[in-house]
Amino acid sequence: MASPAMPSLLTAFAPFRGRPRNQSEAVLLECRTLGMLPTGWRTEVLPVNLAGLRRLCALEGARPGLKTWLALGEGARQGPARLESLGRNHLDLRDDPASAGGGIQQGALDPGGVGEIASGWQAALLVGELRGQGFEVETSENAGPHACNALLYWGCVAAEKGEGRVGFLHLARQPEKVAEQARLV
Repeated sequence: MASPAMPSLLTAFAPFRGRPRNQSEAVLLECRTLGMLPTGWRTEVLPVNLAGLRRLCALEGARPGLKTWLALGEGARQGPARLESLGRNHLDLRDDPASAGGGIQQGALDPGGVGEIASGWQAALLVGELRGQGFEVETSENAGPHACNALLYWGCVAAEKGEGRVGFLHLARQPEKVAEQARLV
């Protein structure tokens, strides 16, 4: 984790696709409620809306002084947490058109942009450290075609213009593991 002297941001997604809750939001709220974040960390729950995400990524990713942005997202129903190391210039929201926010539902996130971008985090090193502490976590180069990947891609593009780093952690949809996942964060 970042030291208190390093301004940092922890984000999660609000529920989408008609679900009543989002695992990432539950974990962020657990971290906030229990005071698990160091001084200097801000938290925000984001709606799943591509137009809003793009604006937020441009603003936050290049924010002067922001050193670390860890975005949380809801992943599969089971399995280890996945630290995503690569954002791809692709989306497919045909199964969730509401999240497109009236924009494109399939294709390039940024026509003419780079095909993929690394998160800037040393994912393998971080995963090794976390496994050594007993956490179930793995690296991944596939954040999927939805809002998670869009946030990672746009956040990393914006961070290249600033001085910070953006990372993305997918959490399994397991309500009984909220406390454990909050400790991982």
